[in-house]
Amino acid sequence: PALSFCVDRLNEIESFEPNKYWKVQIDAKLSDGKSYPLSWKIPTLDAVEDTRKQNQNQESYEKCATYNQQSANRVVEQANGSDIVVSALTKSSHTISPPVGLNTVALLEAGSKAMGMSPKNVMNVAEKLYSAGFISYPRTETTRYDPNGFDARAMLRDHCNNPEWGRSASYLLRSRKSGKPPLRGKDAGDHPPITPLKSATRDQVGGGAAWRVYEFVVRNFLGSLHNDLLFTRTTASLALPNSSEADFELELVTVDSLGFADACRWVLRDIGATTSPGHKGNEDLIQEGQRLQITKASIEERKTRPPRFIQEHELIRLMDSNRIGTDASMAVHVSNIVDRGYVMLCDEIGQPIRPPGPPGKRKNLPRQIGRYMVPTPLGSSLLGLFDHDATVSDVDSPAMLSHPT
Repeated sequence: PALSFCVDRLNEIESFEPNKYWKVQIDAKLSDGKSYPLSWKIPTLDAVEDTRKQNQNQESYEKCATYNQQSANRVVEQANGSDIVVSALTKSSHTISPPVGLNTVALLEAGSKAMGMSPKNVMNVAEKLYSAGFISYPRTETTRYDPNGFDARAMLRDHCNNPEWGRSASYLLRSRKSGKPPLRGKDAGDHPPITPLKSATRDQVGGGAAWRVYEFVVRNFLGSLHNDLLFTRTTASLALPNSSEADFELELVTVDSLGFADACRWVLRDIGATTSPGHKGNEDLIQEGQRLQITKASIEERKTRPPRFIQEHELIRLMDSNRIGTDASMAVHVSNIVDRGYVMLCDEIGQPIRPPGPPGKRKNLPRQIGRYMVPTPLGSSLLGLFDHDATVSDVDSPAMLSHPT
């Protein structure tokens, strides 16, 4: 079943037919002296679907891309050597809830996506950390802390002097009046969520992969006890001179309250934060009626590209949503199709993923980005023996294959 997802994506790639389109880039300078890319508002009929992001549930479009060459040329000609006017500003408040307790699937996804580790390697490292007393049992589907047997304040005290996240732990200890954990997440009836059992430094854990896994466990734990992340999104509508409509937009994000992002800083990158608490807000960068200098106006002819191969963390998510495997077996399923030669692990430029080596021995080698699962002829042929057809949604679906009758 795991292999079928990879081969289905291969079939999409091989049947893909590229189309020509035009990509426009318009940059404008704000009061901080920096140039920011503007988003061109394109009619849906002319917009180019983002074919590279097949893992998203919602339809999305590539920014500033159109099939209408005449429209793209006209916009670039108008923008060259011109200013652009801020015709309106709108603000909206947003809230992101803290993460729930960490379970095995979330750990495997993070390991593959953010740490560059295979699911099997993540589990091996996590089990060693568990055996050494650094983290709790790493095989669990539960994401809700036990409201009666979990003392958050006692666990936080141990981390207050940690040089990496001690400040965040100290703040939580001061602000939490009760040791009761938040009542979020799901109780699957098995082991409790994965948490740190004691505070440790990089050297104590052993550095390398062990430190990456341990640090993520700790930061997710701290984040899960924290408050909401609050931010304001400012959307500026901009119009070129002699234009009756605001054809462009610029979005700026101001963080109002860090909340759990104090421990999980990667979330700020995900929301596109431009300012943080304690810094000047975006109202100092842009104001209604302001004229901005256009610093770049260009057009480039391109062709739509096929979807990417499935990455390991996507496969883990698909297996979980289709009930294929358990928290104890998912990493093994993914590892098996690689070890048996059914798929090859490659980075985003198609180079095979290098096997892990001793820390510090590969400083001169370029970092490999992405862990894409590319089916081999053997893997494709194997599914062919079972008359696998991605278009038959019920009979041959991975969910059905995982639960034979």
